[in-house]
Amino acid sequence: MFPQGYTLGSCLTVNLTPKELDRLIALVTPLYLDFSPESTPEKIRGRLTRDPSTAIDLLYKGESLVCFGVYYARKVEEKKICFRDGIVLKEGERNQGFYKEFVQLGLDRYPSDLLMTRTREPRVYKTLRRFAESGGLYPREGSTPPLFVAEIAQLFCGAKEASDFDPVTLVVKNIHTDEKPFLKVDDPGIMEFFARYLGPRDAFMVVVPTR
Repeated sequence: MFPQGYTLGSCLTVNLTPKELDRLIALVTPLYLDFSPESTPEKIRGRLTRDPSTAIDLLYKGESLVCFGVYYARKVEEKKICFRDGIVLKEGERNQGFYKEFVQLGLDRYPSDLLMTRTREPRVYKTLRRFAESGGLYPREGSTPPLFVAEIAQLFCGAKEASDFDPVTLVVKNIHTDEKPFLKVDDPGIMEFFARYLGPRDAFMVVVPTR
């Protein structure tokens, strides 16, 4: 799964003692702040303990943490959902397929009807498209999400006001406090899609039917 020299660890955060959770937070914080510089210790703790099913996978190169992923499972209207709450890769460890492997780890733990995340990264969208049944993820050009997809996306989107979520484009307005340029992917269609619909602080709710 991972090259020689890399080792994988994982846990359910609900099973950790308070001291173990504190150590985990301290471990992931440097990478987390690279991903989200405005985050506070309270926000990181909240992300790691959001749900009783929250799991975290940790990838080490030697003794150094180079990637971690957070996700949890829920069931909504008979649909099993695996929600990816972030995958963070250390600079220099990208473009090796690790993101895709981490997504698969979540689906192995929590086999699901829908894989979901909130993102403003075209490369995340491109990777998740590989998990879609017949390529049919949402949002996508020329296809309106079914009502149940829009309703479930709104439940997970984190918008402060209902008007901040668009059920047709699955855009969450002003969900970020900072502005970041899109990291380019070798797919002009995806880059154009993101540029057309997302403002500098917006994100897509990406919903992937996996079966």
